[in-house]
Amino acid sequence: MKLSDVPVPSDAEALWRKLRPFKVRPTMYFRDHSRGETNTIKGFTGLVKKVPFESCEKMGYLWSDKVQEAGDEEDRKFIDNVKNNISMEHTIFWGLHTYGGYYGLFRPDLMEIIKLCQKMLRVCKHAYVTTVSCDIDGVESDIGEKCFNSKLDRHYAITTLYPVYG
Repeated sequence: MKLSDVPVPSDAEALWRKLRPFKVRPTMYFRDHSRGETNTIKGFTGLVKKVPFESCEKMGYLWSDKVQEAGDEEDRKFIDNVKNNISMEHTIFWGLHTYGGYYGLFRPDLMEIIKLCQKMLRVCKHAYVTTVSCDIDGVESDIGEKCFNSKLDRHYAITTLYPVYG
């Protein structure tokens, strides 16, 4: 079933408040052959600004490269654990996500995450969440042809939810 076919839960706004989206982008290097230079796009790991609830069904939540300051000690500890590859309790969801008008634009939105993870979100205090595109075998990839299913008109993706209880 497509996430777009799942009804919006009646408690969607309360579930949205529990989400703390984050992004991991590795440092990328590329060669500018016209100038003979190697350029760098610095990687980062951090929380990203959450789109407003009113826009969470229309805006991709991972497009921003602006890392927001960790809100509290719990946020800082979580981000440090991610940066240092420290294992934490998490659940992985495999889903089919919409895109931004062109199949090469991977654009998961927070309402898709709410629909996908609603049962878990209801029982936790809050949850850190990120989504990456993948191929049909669940291997992370940013190659559009491998991640896009033209028959279903959706991207394959893995959403990882790190719940915090208490």
